[in-house]
Amino acid sequence: MIYFEIKKVNKILYSNLVELSEEQGVKTITRMVGDIDITIVASGPDSRILSSNRHVHDAVAICVRLADSIDEIENRQGQNYTILSHNLITTHSRLLDSFESIVPEVSLAEANDHTEQIKIVKELLGKNETQSAKTFLDILKRVVDLQAQIEGFKILSGDRKPDMGEHNILKVAQNVIHPFYADLLSNNVSIKWHIDPKIAEIKKIKTDYKALNVILHHLLTNAVKYAKPYSCIDINFDDEKLELSFSMKSIRIERDELQKIFDLGYCGTDVPSAIAGEGVGMYMVKKASDLLNIRVSVEPDYSAHIEDINGVKYSPNKFTLKGFLSTSREN
Repeated sequence: MIYFEIKKVNKILYSNLVELSEEQGVKTITRMVGDIDITIVASGPDSRILSSNRHVHDAVAICVRLADSIDEIENRQGQNYTILSHNLITTHSRLLDSFESIVPEVSLAEANDHTEQIKIVKELLGKNETQSAKTFLDILKRVVDLQAQIEGFKILSGDRKPDMGEHNILKVAQNVIHPFYADLLSNNVSIKWHIDPKIAEIKKIKTDYKALNVILHHLLTNAVKYAKPYSCIDINFDDEKLELSFSMKSIRIERDELQKIFDLGYCGTDVPSAIAGEGVGMYMVKKASDLLNIRVSVEPDYSAHIEDINGVKYSPNKFTLKGFLSTSREN
């Protein structure tokens, strides 16, 4: 039998070593390759393999490749954990703030039982019904954020498989957009639909509803942050090409950014630091698009006039999802 142990900076990356008695004819070799510490143990007839320099060289090379693969997997999972934890902490904080704005925690602490808690909440909500309704919608938005983050993490894990179903693209898009209306209104950004409800109902698409939600959620999150104030987002579905597009005046995307825009951690060079995100949104859009086997394209109009508002450059940009399957086509 042959056994291995691979360490990196004293951390065991892989090991299947077992205790062997010398009676089994044990042979051991150790090698250092950079910061990788490799131990190979062979017993019985297999110990002869370690007497061959070529076999030892091949075994060491395999161990190095294995160490690199383990490193890559751990780094990727570490990135996924960082993305999820950051987003969850942010969403959790905003949810608490929303609840506190209408039902302060201290007010419930004074209740003697559940019946009294209900009475306190009813009184607090009734004092300002308009504010309570706004807060309810804000809480709904945060829950939607949470759903997208959890589903996105499943996609990043690599274990998520598409669950294809038949969907009306207009209804899907409307379901995703409605929690964003308050944020859009705060920037005086409107939505203009160019999707015929009758055609959308007749020409449904095959897609994974939750994965498509992840894509649309992050596209809209970016649109809220980067769309030009007092502008309009045009949403169009080409029922012949089966392409969904979002056209808007938003922060300019330079030519050399088109190859970087889907990279994790990348933020646009023209994006002010005050509103710059973590560079997660478009990365998630690409990952979810890959899962659905659709293409996402970013198409700036470089021939258009650049508008400068308080030092921020705005120009027309189009974000298109291409390659949807029709319900009349086979997978």
